[in-house]
Amino acid sequence: MLVLDDSGSMNFDILVREGYDGSFPNPANSPGQRGFCYLFDDLGDNVYRAYSLPSWYAGSEGRKYWKSQWHAVNVMYYNPNVTYLAWPSYGSTTFHECG
Repeated sequence: MLVLDDSGSMNFDILVREGYDGSFPNPANSPGQRGFCYLFDDLGDNVYRAYSLPSWYAGSEGRKYWKSQWHAVNVMYYNPNVTYLAWPSYGSTTFHECG
C-alpha cells in the first residue's frame, strides 16, 4: 500500500517531534495550543493562507527562537551531517544533485 499525505500541514516549514501538530511552541500561546508552523512570511503560496492565524507565522520576532531553525528540533531543517541524494529518475525525468 502507498499512502500519500497531501494535507495542508505538508506545506509547513516546521516539524517538531512531540509538538502540537508538529508546530514549534509559541511562547504567547498556552501549552497544548498550535505554535509556529511557518518560519518565513507568506509569499502567497501557502496552503493555509486564507485560514491560518498570524500566530502560525514566526515572523521576524519568532525567528529569533534559534531552535526552530536547528535540525535537532525542526526535522524539516537542513542537517549538514546528512548526505542528501537526488530523487530517483523516472521516465524521461532526471533529478540532479545540487552542489
